[in-house]
This record gives sequence, C-alpha cells and structure tokens, in this order.
Amino acid sequence: MSIDAASERKNYYIGETASQLRHGFGVYFYSNKFFRYEGDWVKGKKHGHGKLMMADGSYYEGEFKNGEIEGHGFRKWQSTGNTYSGEFSKGEMHGHGVMNYADGSQYQGEFHNNQRHGTGILRDRDGNEYEGAWYKNKKHGQGIQIYENGDEYEGEWVEGCRHGHGDLNCTDGTFYEGQWRADMFNGQGTMAHGSGLTYEGLWINGRPEKEACSIVVELPEGQKYIEVLQGRKFCVNVWVLDSENNPLTGEYGREFQISAGYRFSQKSSQSQSLLELIENIETKPISTPYGYDVLPYPLLDSLQDFEEGEEASGKRRQSQAPLTSKVFGEDTIHETHEADSDVLKPDDKDQDEADGSSSISESKYATSETQLELSAGAAEEVETSLSQMQPPPPQRSSPDGLVEFTNLILPAAPSSYRPFSLDGEIGPDGKRRSKGSRTASAASTSSTSITDGKGGKVSKSKTSLEDRGARPGDYVIIIQEATQPLFLGSRLDPAFVIAKVIAPKKTAKKPQAKR
Repeated sequence: MSIDAASERKNYYIGETASQLRHGFGVYFYSNKFFRYEGDWVKGKKHGHGKLMMADGSYYEGEFKNGEIEGHGFRKWQSTGNTYSGEFSKGEMHGHGVMNYADGSQYQGEFHNNQRHGTGILRDRDGNEYEGAWYKNKKHGQGIQIYENGDEYEGEWVEGCRHGHGDLNCTDGTFYEGQWRADMFNGQGTMAHGSGLTYEGLWINGRPEKEACSIVVELPEGQKYIEVLQGRKFCVNVWVLDSENNPLTGEYGREFQISAGYRFSQKSSQSQSLLELIENIETKPISTPYGYDVLPYPLLDSLQDFEEGEEASGKRRQSQAPLTSKVFGEDTIHETHEADSDVLKPDDKDQDEADGSSSISESKYATSETQLELSAGAAEEVETSLSQMQPPPPQRSSPDGLVEFTNLILPAAPSSYRPFSLDGEIGPDGKRRSKGSRTASAASTSSTSITDGKGGKVSKSKTSLEDRGARPGDYVIIIQEATQPLFLGSRLDPAFVIAKVIAPKKTAKKPQAKR
C-alpha cells in the first residue's frame, strides 16, 4: 500500500514494530492532516530523534522523550520566519537557546515556557543590544543596554523600563547617575552634560525640578540701562532665573556669549552704492526689543592695549608692517605707520651745529614731514590696536546662577563701520560730521613728541583714552546662550540691555600760585 493511500486513513502508521507496538523507525499520519511525524519509536511512543512536520511548512526536528518534545531541537515557524535552536521541555522552549527573528534580531539566553526569562542577550535589527535579566519576555532586574548611537545604560529595569538606580553614559559626553522611574529621570540624580553644564538635584519626569527659564542683566536700582564711561572698561553681570524668577541653583556651567550692536537705519537702495548693497546682504541686522535693529559693534575683552602708556603707543606708531583685523565681520583699514626715526634726539644738536646751517635746514624739513606722517597715522591708531585684541570669551554660569563678564571695552569703531559711515559721525563737540571727515578730525587731535631741529621740544599730545573709546551714545549689549550641544533640547532666549557711553568729565587744571 502506498503512503498516499495510507494518508487518507486516520491515525495510520507505516514503519517498524515490535510486539504489535510501533518500535524503531516509522511514519505516523494524524487524523488531523495538519501534522505528520517521522522518526524513532520506542514501545509505541515517539522516542529518540524525530521530525514533526506541519502542513504550512513549519516543523520541529530534534529529541523526543516518551512521546513529548524534550531535549535539544530546532523549531521553525513558517508564518513568521522565526527559528529557534535550543532546549525544549514538554514541547515548549525551555532552558538555554537561540532565537533568530525574521527582522534580523536575535536573542541568546534562557527561556521559560516559551518566553525570554532569566539571563540573556537581545540584539535587535537597529543595533541596540541588551544584556541582563529577563522576566516573562521583558527586561527586568539588572542589565546593560547599549543603544544604536553608542549610548550605554547600566542599572535596574522593571517590566521593560529603566527603573531604580542606573547610569547613562552618552557618546556626546553626557553622563547621568541617579534614580529612574518609567524610563525617565526621576528622583535624585546628577547630570554632567556634554556641553560642560552640570545639574545636581531632583528630577521629575525626565526634567530638573527647577529649570532655567530666562536670563536677565543686573542693573543699578531704579535704572533701565548701564552707564559706560568712554574708553573705560566695564563689566556686565547676568543672572539665570527659574520659573519663579529666582536665581537658579543646582545648575552650573551653562555657557553664554556677549556681544554689542549699534542702531542701524537702513538707507534706501537708490542712495546706496553697489558695495554698500553687497555689505547689506552679507551682514544681517540683529532684531532687538527696542523697536530697531542693530549691526554688530566691536566688543573687546581687555584694556591691555589701551593702558600700555605713552611708550607702547610710540612703539605702535613706529611699526611699518601693515596690520589687519576683522572684528565682528567689519574689516579695519590697512595702514602702514611710518617710523619716527627722523625725529631728532638731543644728541643730534651738537652734530647739527657742527655741520652748519645746511644740515639744520634739512633737519627742519625732516621734522615737518614726520609731523604730518604721524598725525595721519594717529587717525588709524585705534583700528590697528583692535587687531591685537579679541572678543570676550564665553563665560559659564556659577552654582548660584551668576554669569560675569569683566574687563569689557567698547573701542572706537573702524572707519569702515557702516552705521557711522552711512550716517556720519559725532565729533567731540557733539556735532555730526559728514562722511570722510573722520580721518582729518582724528588727525587734528593727535600728534607726537618731536624736536624742532634746534634741540627744543615741540609740544606733545597723544590720542587720549577717550578718543580710542566708542563715541558717546546708546549701544545694545546682547547676551546669548552658547551651550552646545543643547541641554535637554532647548536654549534660553537672549537678553538685551542698553549701554550708554558717556564722555568723561574733564577736570579743570588748578591755576598755579605765582611765586
């Protein structure tokens, strides 16, 4: 009789027997045509190695004991494409085994009643990997999770969620140690953010109990602006506030950058040159809460070059190398300062007298020429000094929420600074000067110490500290958060404050008593 004919009969067996019992190798057809077994038999029961096949293409092949799937075997599910190789008990995955999922994931570890249970490693198709304890198919207990981006969590789990105490180490340098609940930061914990910011305290649903909400500039009582004495250094203090407008505590290291701007009135395109139109496109005005825009203005972080004294100023005037600087996108004019080596020294007097009137005449001519060169060079002295200075470096908040910017200076603007070059400048007398008059005005207020060729000294004046500072007027100081990468995905809004530059009062000289 053929197998096909036998298959039409119910519970039919074809194979070896002993004592009228299935014994040895044989094929058994179930009345439910979905199943078929072929393999070893002992005393009428499936025992040994066998293969249980299903009509949809699924099958189990492995060990049988006393009629049950028991021991090591291989199982394939045709409907899902999953495969399992490992230990079985009473037909279920039980013990150690490897489950390969159709999507590329793999679990290697312990099973209990067809579920991941005990200790095991799960690698999913996205590259995430978990190694640790399992309970009824869920991460439960102590475990380590390595995420696809390289972040790593080591700690406690409850029903598939990070819960309890754990450490999170991120690839961007962020590290968190503390309590978790429902897969979020909850409870006491400390985060050292990759940006350098640190928060230590209570966390609620993944966020600090008290968060930074705004920044404000510290101002004198009853005043809405800060006063800056022309050419003098000043400081700006900024406070980081929480939602209740109190200084933020528990967080420190948030980074801020300070800059300055000057009011910019856009001229009509018809009255602008092509160069000015190109500059307008390249430099975008900054919006302020005061109803007007500003263009970046130089803001430096030290008065070193402004306080070197007369000796250093003379050395700068003697420099013959062209100096170039770029401050907040505005180029200063390249200027070669002629050396004042032609200035006669006291020792030259005797030599002139020995050489006669001709040499005296030549020395006078050289003195006059040097005077003109130095006067013109003084007009650009401020701009060349800017090339040796840098913008203020970023500052970080302290544990009490304070951010301090010290040793700030608003220098004189480069001659190419557009708001001034478009609108003209205001001179020391408070009157507006037209474009092109800046150099002449600056030259008129600056000269150098020379001799008159006869050994006598001509009166000497220098570019004063006030002349090198920003012209009097209203400037806008801008403080922006520069924390990078962002802390918890957000950045604080910038703060603005008016800085009024005031010309220092000149003290009148007391008349000397007649002797």
